[in-house]
Amino acid sequence: MMDVRTAKEPDALHLVDLWTEFMIELHGVAPATADRDAWASRLHRQIAKSQVCVTETGGALVGFAGVIDHSERDFIPPAVAYLADLYVTPNMRQRGVGSSLLGFVIEHVASCEYVVVWTNTSENNASARGCLARASFRPLDGFSLPHLPEQLYLQRRAGATLPPSEIAIRPMQEFDDLPVSCIVSDCYRLIAEPDGLTSEQRDRMIAERCQPAHMASHRARFTCHIAEQDARVVGFIAASGSDVEELFVDPKHHRRGIATALFRKVEADCQDSVLTVGTTGFGLPFYQAMGMQVTGSRLVTFGPLEGRQLIQLEKRRPNQ
Repeated sequence: MMDVRTAKEPDALHLVDLWTEFMIELHGVAPATADRDAWASRLHRQIAKSQVCVTETGGALVGFAGVIDHSERDFIPPAVAYLADLYVTPNMRQRGVGSSLLGFVIEHVASCEYVVVWTNTSENNASARGCLARASFRPLDGFSLPHLPEQLYLQRRAGATLPPSEIAIRPMQEFDDLPVSCIVSDCYRLIAEPDGLTSEQRDRMIAERCQPAHMASHRARFTCHIAEQDARVVGFIAASGSDVEELFVDPKHHRRGIATALFRKVEADCQDSVLTVGTTGFGLPFYQAMGMQVTGSRLVTFGPLEGRQLIQLEKRRPNQ
């Protein structure tokens, strides 16, 4: 009978041996003593923080998975658990051991208040890629490590797997800054022509507003949420009190209820009697479908759209 559990300190010696087997399988030679000692030192820290899970059968460890976080590597954003190791002994492969171990880790890290799991694997490792795909890992756009440029980088939400295509809304985190900036850039390209923007205005908007640093300033100023679908960030909304500041959905995911889910989240959280927004003509039909009424216009006084008029809408909310 197989038992999947978090690792304990007495497991450490056996885990170092398993990791050594793992490295020999990957590289064809045993790791240097210094590398083995460094990994063992990190392992003790991981075990102390409940970051290592093992599969045991018949009293022997036959697989392990370990995550690290921002405290170990500064390239890992807060709230991200990075799956650094996943290994199953050759005699136990093709028996579902890796899948059950991976599923245990994904749910366990959620209980430790991580939000997202990142990992990497070789493009040529079909077995690992298949296991990760079955666990709903999807490409992690815009991220790579300089010393591992040929790797495939993947991500998924921590916790139980959502049903296919279900939309999850959660607070925006630092690691969302890059995918959100890419979504906003794609949206600006989409709406530029319908909204009558010049190519200069479009390019300036993308240059000024579609950078991770700009999204970080949004998180500091506004209440920001993102939408996830099939383990990918597909939408973003920023609100300031009763005012919707920005709402963008990946153009490849339009007409799937994502913008509605984001708007309803802000609407539910709003404590004021009137919800307001300023929009271009492109967004007008959506906000009207949400029950908002045109009340006038709003002059843009700074930025790439300075001098343009936005359409002002509001929605009076009952029982407020």
